Amino acid sequence: MKALALIKNFTVNSKQLNKSFISNERLKRAEVFADKNDKERFLVAEQLVSQFTSINLGIPAPCFRGGIGEKPYIEDYPDISVSRSYAGDCLAIAVEQTHKIGIDCEEVKDFDSKVMKYFFTKKEQEYIKTSKFMNTAFSLMWTRKESYIKCIGRGIDYPINILDVTPTKNIENNNYLRPIFIQNDKINECFVNSYILGKHVISVCSECNDAFPKINQINKEQSYEQNDTRLF
Repeated sequence: MKALALIKNFTVNSKQLNKSFISNERLKRAEVFADKNDKERFLVAEQLVSQFTSINLGIPAPCFRGGIGEKPYIEDYPDISVSRSYAGDCLAIAVEQTHKIGIDCEEVKDFDSKVMKYFFTKKEQEYIKTSKFMNTAFSLMWTRKESYIKCIGRGIDYPINILDVTPTKNIENNNYLRPIFIQNDKINECFVNSYILGKHVISVCSECNDAFPKINQINKEQSYEQNDTRLF
């Protein structure tokens, strides 16, 4: 079972942060951020992911483990896979109860020919160059790569320049509320689909080839109490 959420207006203020949802390992992970706002943004994201996972899977608020370079995991629930990604004012969350999952969210920007040359396969480059929406196609490809790497639990050492994630279909529309493609695309042992929501592209990769649901769009409130579930 997959559960997906996109939290819009993902901003941070001091009233939002409740560290009781966050494990010591993840608190230490936040120390890598030199900028205070980046650190608080990371911690608020961790808190929201914990709440979303708890509510959607009906388990006590989980404290995620995992230090630098590790994929976050829930110690008491080894079968549950959770992934998160944020870009701009959006936070994307993916939860899978029995299979591995990975998610990546990026803002659509002008495509970078140097990045495309060094990190994308020839097939991917051709897909972008011939797309009606080149910038969206560029971001689409990048998020698909990142979601796959997150799904399998690898890091920056993975050779993404030889990982081909070219969709089997073209992007026909630049404004989607549901998965872009009718069928999931297979990448090695996993399956991926993508979403276009406004100025963001989101890709989700899973070991399971079931349907990717419509993403839940959430307007995050400015403050909430520890046991408040109104966000979800």
